[in-house]
Amino acid sequence: MLYWTLVFLVIAIIAALFGFGVIASAAAGIAKILFFIFLVVFIISLIFGLSRRGTSVWDGIGTGCLPVLYLEADDKNMLSGQ
Repeated sequence: MLYWTLVFLVIAIIAALFGFGVIASAAAGIAKILFFIFLVVFIISLIFGLSRRGTSVWDGIGTGCLPVLYLEADDKNMLSGQ
């Protein structure tokens, strides 16, 4: 979302340089709206992320993002040295 905010901001700046006031105004308005939506979503996710954090540093961080290693029975025996 922040990417699209920057895209519309660049479009607004380029349109303003070439004298397209209406297009520049519309693109700047869209960039402004997207930026505030991004800001609200960021703050909400920050609050929920901090509230989900437990006593461990890893609690609530990267939930569902880290790869899970599935070991078969033979692999478990190899890791334990049996």
